[in-house]
Amino acid sequence: MDIICGLGGWYCWGQVRPSRTIIEGLLKCNELRGTDASGVAYLKDEEIFFYKDAIKASDLIGRLSTDDWLAMVSSPIGLIHARAQTKGDKLKSVNNHPVIGFGWVVVHNGMVTNDDDLYTYYKDQKRFAEVDTSAIPLILSKADPADPASIAEKLTILEGSATLAAWHLQHPMRLTLARFGHN
Repeated sequence: MDIICGLGGWYCWGQVRPSRTIIEGLLKCNELRGTDASGVAYLKDEEIFFYKDAIKASDLIGRLSTDDWLAMVSSPIGLIHARAQTKGDKLKSVNNHPVIGFGWVVVHNGMVTNDDDLYTYYKDQKRFAEVDTSAIPLILSKADPADPASIAEKLTILEGSATLAAWHLQHPMRLTLARFGHN
């Protein structure tokens, strides 16, 4: 059985927010899916912040500052990821999740199998990371980030099998969740 990355997150309505204990638990549970790298993204002052490193999630927990934790537990939206390395060197930060490119912040598990073909087709965009995940913000950059139908249409271009969460830097209160293939 192949292990494919773990992802998680939260989207809160009203004033209820996850505790540090809950976020740590999400990170630790997802570590079972990958120990090559880990990361978090969260909202602070209506801006998306992230922290990622080529370390397992349980080590990431100890590296986050008190200010990071205060911001995370105050954030109405957050994403976490534990990576099982496939394509792309984990020692290059751009390959670890959250993957940030073309105005999008993305986490996913699974495989995008046509990433190379998409970069060949969209020659106007320079590939910013080796990891197959980089194809997700590439095709989302061709969508209207404020239009869910436009986003859904572009996501149909992806081949393979994956579950993903995507967050546009200019629309920090919107989160796109999707899956394709048999993931």
